[in-house]
Amino acid sequence: MALSVFLSVLLAALLHAGWSTLVKRDSDPVAMSAAVSAMALVVAIPGLLVTGLPSSAAFPFLLGSAAIHCAYTLATALSYRHGDLTLAYPVARGAAPALAAVAAIVWPGEMPGAAGWAGLACVTGGALLVAASAFRTGQVRGLAFAGAAALTIASYTLVDAAGARASGDAIAYTLALLGVCAIANTAVFGLVLGPAVLRGAARRAGPGLAGAVLSAVAYGIALQAMTQAPVALVAALRESSIAWAVLFGVVFLGERPGRLRLAGAGWILAGAAVLRLG
Repeated sequence: MALSVFLSVLLAALLHAGWSTLVKRDSDPVAMSAAVSAMALVVAIPGLLVTGLPSSAAFPFLLGSAAIHCAYTLATALSYRHGDLTLAYPVARGAAPALAAVAAIVWPGEMPGAAGWAGLACVTGGALLVAASAFRTGQVRGLAFAGAAALTIASYTLVDAAGARASGDAIAYTLALLGVCAIANTAVFGLVLGPAVLRGAARRAGPGLAGAVLSAVAYGIALQAMTQAPVALVAALRESSIAWAVLFGVVFLGERPGRLRLAGAGWILAGAAVLRLG
């Protein structure tokens, strides 16, 4: 993995942890998550006027990814409602790379090298340590939703990597995906959780826009990296955001992660460093 790609993915990780902290810090993470999703349309439309639409070859991937992102957004928001950021975020983001790596062997047929597998093992082992803390703190529901989020992350990572490559322009693909997901997520939140969530989202339009910008930039960087490096390695390195999330949880949310969570975050960081050799 080239140094420029490595550093860009680390930046994406920082930005992702930042907007996730913004969601968790709100008094109603579900309404805030809905606001971020809806305001993504405000980011997408001006961007698409500049870049244009991606290639029509990417449209099936866009639709498939939008469906998966709806499930991801709901699962993530509920994991923040029922669990600490320092629990939900590491489990969701840490378990996903291993799932994506195994799936990527079959499609699109990428096999990580020895360093790649070692890094994946460290990242995944760290996530499991963090997950174990849920049973000590009584946040099993948060853990369950975080696990569901991990499955969706692995799924949309593979779909979007293929979509970005098929589109010929990762930035245009990202913007189109933001727009489609904004519409789909808003509809799903309203249908599944009721109009009260949408009213709460409307009251959070300002911070929702800030979160949407951070989310768009973070994911655009990651997709661009996936056009230049193996999907599994980019996906795993991106999860170094877990270390930032743990730090932000302590500093901004007043959470007190125990030794298991801190040890898990350390293993995840070690895995990110090993991935640099992949």
